[in-house]
Amino acid sequence: MPYIAEDRRAKLDPHVSEVISTLRELGWSEGDLNYTISRLIGAAFEEESRYHTIARVTGVLKNVSDEFYRRLAAPYEEQAIKKNGDVSEFARIIAKLGDANRERLAALLAEVT
Repeated sequence: MPYIAEDRRAKLDPHVSEVISTLRELGWSEGDLNYTISRLIGAAFEEESRYHTIARVTGVLKNVSDEFYRRLAAPYEEQAIKKNGDVSEFARIIAKLGDANRERLAALLAEVT
């Protein structure tokens, strides 16, 4: 989870802000972002080249992806559904489920992914 203590944020934020500024100057290309993240995780693995590190790093990357999707991508997609309409099969399934079952399905799907 990205919600770390303020004292840790204070140490990291100036450096992270500098990286953000550089990526912004370069236009946020997928390659530049991938390279930056790869350098960070590569350094973690270089420090401790063990399976434990692979599991830890891949777990962090999955959690980052999940949190990004939950907080930013899912609401964006909900707006797109409202604007452009839902996929007809999804709309029929959701209509059959009702609100309580929809929340249960979402929880089950979150456990699987």
